[in-house]
Amino acid sequence: MDFDEISGEVYVPDAQHNLLDVLASLDESMTALPKEPNRVIHLGLPPISVAITNDGQLGFVALRGGKVAMIDLLERQVIYTVDVTGTPRFIITGLYPPAFMPTSLSTPSTQIPLQQGTGSSILPKIVFPALSIVILALVFFLARQIRIFLKSDAKSKHR
Repeated sequence: MDFDEISGEVYVPDAQHNLLDVLASLDESMTALPKEPNRVIHLGLPPISVAITNDGQLGFVALRGGKVAMIDLLERQVIYTVDVTGTPRFIITGLYPPAFMPTSLSTPSTQIPLQQGTGSSILPKIVFPALSIVILALVFFLARQIRIFLKSDAKSKHR
């Protein structure tokens, strides 16, 4: 079970019916309890656990059978599932969703293999730090040269 901090909705796995139940948020102005669940998301396999990202846009559901489903919470549908093998028991999300996002999504619940990213994403990871080091070394070298120049200029004025 997890909740969306932005909307206040609570997401509860329903393994008996292969659903993710979405419970409405409660506030002080409500005079009667809402009908529960507010809505459901069909999963196809029994859910074990759920985790919602802090921005309320994505949900990750560990499913029985070694799969994890990614849910677009705004569209209220499964984007894709990943076969992770083994038996996932829980999911933890960090501040941001994974950097990898498939470029073509044919249908919901389509199995897409987990990838580490494209080759072009390596270039910024290598070039920018290397360039930063070179620039930093240049700044230190120039600062040292200026200090040497100023010291020699000060000595020549005292003579």
